[in-house]
Amino acid sequence: MAALTAAMILPSCSESWQPEIDNTGSLALGTLGVDVDKAEKVISNSRASVDLSPFIITVRNSQDEVKGEWKYSQMPEILTLPVGAYTVDVVSHVEEKAAWEAPLFKGSKSFQIENNKITDIGVVTCLFSNIKVTIDYAEDLIPLLGDDVKVTVIANDEGTLVYEKDETRAGYFQALDHSTTLVATFTGTVAGYSENLRIVLNDVEAGQHRKITYKIKDHKPDMPDETGGIENPGVEIDASVITDDINSDAPAYEEPIEGERPGKEDPEQGEDPGPVGPDDPADDNITIIGQGDFDINVVNVPEEGKAYAVDITSKLPLAHLYVKIDSQTLPPDELATIGLTDNFDLAEPGDLVEGLTSLGFPYGDKVKGQTSVTFDITQFIPMLTLLGEGESNFILTAEDESGYKKTQKLTFKVN
Repeated sequence: MAALTAAMILPSCSESWQPEIDNTGSLALGTLGVDVDKAEKVISNSRASVDLSPFIITVRNSQDEVKGEWKYSQMPEILTLPVGAYTVDVVSHVEEKAAWEAPLFKGSKSFQIENNKITDIGVVTCLFSNIKVTIDYAEDLIPLLGDDVKVTVIANDEGTLVYEKDETRAGYFQALDHSTTLVATFTGTVAGYSENLRIVLNDVEAGQHRKITYKIKDHKPDMPDETGGIENPGVEIDASVITDDINSDAPAYEEPIEGERPGKEDPEQGEDPGPVGPDDPADDNITIIGQGDFDINVVNVPEEGKAYAVDITSKLPLAHLYVKIDSQTLPPDELATIGLTDNFDLAEPGDLVEGLTSLGFPYGDKVKGQTSVTFDITQFIPMLTLLGEGESNFILTAEDESGYKKTQKLTFKVN
């Protein structure tokens, strides 16, 4: 009787049984498509198609946890995932701060995984996502350029590329939300004279192509003086910049640019580069600070027993440290008696080594390639006091290997 009752109960119980829910679904990666939008406007020597095989595919959940990452050519056909919200990110490569011919393309798409269902997310569109910079020269300027001509471009606080005169490649720089300034510095010989032009581009952002073209500055030539000479020989250059927003259908536009000239045609003149904007990544590339209580921003009256030294520090290795001596009591002929001239470069001292050594000045490898140099003129000061009343200026111009310059004038007055 008990067995019969059990046999009657069991079928009725089985009629209400439900299978256990596993709460997973599948993503169809095998059908994932990638479209690179406007690639023909970005890639130099544009190809018919972009090679997608090295593109990086990353799947993340709503907590930003990576659930899978592969190269596009190595993706599985199906990925099983728990039910929930996800994002697939597509990027062309791991980005650097700055690199040649390395356009970055990025795209993403959100999707839901449903229980026991296969999700097909279709095509992910990738857009150009870093900053392209190209350098060009006007046709009438090219024959005047010396072999030492180069343009140093700095962006995103750290990314730096040096465009030599014959460089035709495009540079690509990482775009950062908090750093929207780009600095381009032209240095080198033009028509036999040293030229230095620095331009600052603002509002730089991802997806832009900044085309910088250097040209001969359009102005009236200097009038000859009574002897038939030209007051300012040489050719002065200028720059124009065209901005193309790659991801927009708006036409490219030319920006008004006003360059800064850190030095004269002869870099040994050591002219002050002028103020630098607070958003300029080169703002503190080079610092010049007086040691102890030596205030380098005032006129100093020499004091017996006081030290007069400055510390020069640079983010990039120094290429030059120019010194110009403009003194009422130490003209060039007097300086010659102690083995100096009124203009010299401590990084490349030439035949002044003996005079520099006697005064304890650093020179050669102790300056060039260094990021920290001390310029101590304490031994020089007694000479000024012995020569009588007058004002003397020591104009220091430190230049790093990118061509950026910082100038500081040290002034002494003997009453």
